Amino acid sequence: MSIKETVRQKIPDVFWMRSLLAKLKLRQYYRYVMPEAEIDAAEADPQVKAQTVKKYAAQWAEYAAKAEKNIGEIMKKAPDYRNRQDDQALHTDMLFCRFAYGFQPDEYLCFHLEGKTKAEKRAFVSDIDRFRYVVRMNDAVDFVIFMDKARTYQVFKDYYRREAISISKPEHLDRFRDFVGRHPVFVKKQVDMSKGDSVALVDTSTCGKTVDALFNEMIGLGKHILEERIIQSPEMARLNPTSVNTVRCITFNTKSGIVVPFCFMKAGRGGSFIDNAGKGGLLGGIDVRTGICGTDGFDETAGQYRFHPETNIEFKGFQIPEWDRMIATCKEMSAKMPNVRFIGWDMAHTKDGWITVEGNGASQMIVPQIVWQRGIKADVEEYLKDMTLLA
Repeated sequence: MSIKETVRQKIPDVFWMRSLLAKLKLRQYYRYVMPEAEIDAAEADPQVKAQTVKKYAAQWAEYAAKAEKNIGEIMKKAPDYRNRQDDQALHTDMLFCRFAYGFQPDEYLCFHLEGKTKAEKRAFVSDIDRFRYVVRMNDAVDFVIFMDKARTYQVFKDYYRREAISISKPEHLDRFRDFVGRHPVFVKKQVDMSKGDSVALVDTSTCGKTVDALFNEMIGLGKHILEERIIQSPEMARLNPTSVNTVRCITFNTKSGIVVPFCFMKAGRGGSFIDNAGKGGLLGGIDVRTGICGTDGFDETAGQYRFHPETNIEFKGFQIPEWDRMIATCKEMSAKMPNVRFIGWDMAHTKDGWITVEGNGASQMIVPQIVWQRGIKADVEEYLKDMTLLA
């Protein structure tokens, strides 16, 4: 546990103190805010926009450098952008949307922000907006449970319904050997990473390393959680048999009770074990009332698919099994963390029903907007009116 987290844990469970912590945290997400008058002037005149971007790129050099790097990556991999002749104007507009509204370049691409008015852009939840919502909704002390996948497992172990261990130091070698003896094929994840980064299926019989060498390699990279492999149900395997295809169920804990405003499914591609869009997976929007996919599939570069490219399963109309049971389980888990009012649950369906893959206390809001092709800010703001907010 970091020094910062240790200090947080010592803060009493008193609302005004937790609220003060949230307000202090919120300030960091308002460090880079352009005045509305400058945004309006830039939106009205391309030359003013270019000058404004140049000004803030110099003023916010480190912030701008990160955005520039992400823009470069998007320009290379997005089919719609690769051969653009007006790439400088596009680059300027993407950087402007980061400075003015907080949109990441992939959001700019997938929300089709080019050419949209200020009001149309404001209808979407940007990356910065999401972090501001998280700070206002989620208690910073209780939230840290979701910053370490091993800690999340300990709290919600009954819902994971599989064995898992954490390893981080040499004295955990015996623990690792015992686990591998029971599960020679297992899933590894670094506890503080997201978007499928560091997730891999490890087969000790074919990895080419001894058990001890494998252990040393992992702890050398940081703390890991190792999990018994999930065998998904035949229904979900139809989407893609090599990946565990999951559902992200987002819960809001309101004064009126726990609600599920958005759900989407993730399906891997080809021989991939991972279903995350950042690793090539496809996304589909689910009708929260029925559990039926109501959209085409989408990838992270704005590609749209009526059918899964490998399995030929049509996204729209795909029925997620035992839907009501999954919704009930996610609400039940959320009730155990009343001070974390916004959680994204990754759920997998097996022959024995639904199990939890992990919980996310700062769940992305990009996907519901990609799959339904509309902004959800008005929806989120409406739910916030029925919450006890920290800031």
